[in-house]
Amino acid sequence: LQDPKRSLFGPYLKSPELYLCPSDRSTVVVNGKKKQVVRSYGMNSFLGWEPQARNGDPERYRDLPTMGYRVYRKSSDTMSPGPSQLLTFVEVHSESICRPFFGIAAGRNFFYHVPGNFHDRNTVTAFADGHVEKHKWLDQRTYSPPRTMAWHDHNYTSLNNRDLVWLQERASVRQ
Repeated sequence: LQDPKRSLFGPYLKSPELYLCPSDRSTVVVNGKKKQVVRSYGMNSFLGWEPQARNGDPERYRDLPTMGYRVYRKSSDTMSPGPSQLLTFVEVHSESICRPFFGIAAGRNFFYHVPGNFHDRNTVTAFADGHVEKHKWLDQRTYSPPRTMAWHDHNYTSLNNRDLVWLQERASVRQ
């Protein structure tokens, strides 16, 4: 997590524990042993990520961010929706973590990554201006997704979910 070959800002961190929410008690099994997860947060996929078509088809949005939405590459790009409204980091459900970003499928009715719920239906989010907020999830499908779902299919459908809309409105804007 601090290796400069794998994490551009890793060398600036004093401790890898910064990636882990103190309330996150999630575990994984590695080589037959239960271990605590190493991170709880993901960076908004619209911050610096390059859109990539899957199998050469630009309409297949499996590799985020969603085409047609702004990707923010430098601080001066964050003027719309504005730094105080632009998500930078979001807590991620431990089963949903697989990439270094928090994927948000803009304009779609599904979660790419499922947000975390480590604080009794609340999550911690950080914004481009540096402030942090606690946000309460309103839809049960957000804070209690089905345990049987295929987490890494990245298409947890959630029609009319106010939480999904809240995330999308703070992730990016149409170009």
